[in-house]
Amino acid sequence: VFASVARMRLIVAGTVAGAILLAILAGLFAARRVTEPLGALVAFAKTLGERRFGGRVDVKTSDELSTLGDALSDASVELEASEARLREEQAIRGDLRRYLPSEIVDRVIRREQDMALGGERREITVLFADVVGFTPLAEERQPEEVVTILNELFTILTEIVFRHGGLVDKFIGDCVMAIWGAPESQDDHTERAMAAAEEMLRWLETGNLSWQERFGVTIQLAIGVHRGEAVVGNIGSKTRMTYTAIGDVVNVAARLEAI
Repeated sequence: VFASVARMRLIVAGTVAGAILLAILAGLFAARRVTEPLGALVAFAKTLGERRFGGRVDVKTSDELSTLGDALSDASVELEASEARLREEQAIRGDLRRYLPSEIVDRVIRREQDMALGGERREITVLFADVVGFTPLAEERQPEEVVTILNELFTILTEIVFRHGGLVDKFIGDCVMAIWGAPESQDDHTERAMAAAEEMLRWLETGNLSWQERFGVTIQLAIGVHRGEAVVGNIGSKTRMTYTAIGDVVNVAARLEAI
């Protein structure tokens, strides 16, 4: 009788041990089926966080994890497309800044700029900078040389205006017109304009060294600066307009430049 009990204990112990082993193996298998897709999802989420879009994650569990993987894959494709659109919009914005003042471009994109014709009266400072004796220079030099000189000159003058918080209104032949105090208000707009004018003249000394060496010419700038009230806004037609300033302050600045 006792021998049968002992054998029964061994059988029960073996059965329990086998059941435990099978349970452990089954648990490991089930855990692996869960952890592997989770690891793949976590790794894919990290790639999205690093802004590496366009890839897909393959989770074939036929459950919620598979649904989550498909959602992340679709999001990756959408994010890649949106990144491409953002790059294109940024390129377009950069191109627009070649034709329009950057402040106006940013305000238009943010829908802060009033696109209606007209403007508002505002106290501004206007600067005109013109090449002295440009007509004889254009007659004596090849057009390609004249264009090169003007482009280099306008590039530096534009950077100086921007550095002092101004807005390049337009280029008129060999002349650049810039304004301060619009579209954003500036309490020190006159000081900014004067500082820009002084820097233009200081830079011209360096620029003339290069032009004298390459083209045998020396450029002189006539600069006029004036402060006063003007109407600043959109001037033109409904199909073609420009942001500019109209008023006696502009005319006086142009006459000062001519003097």
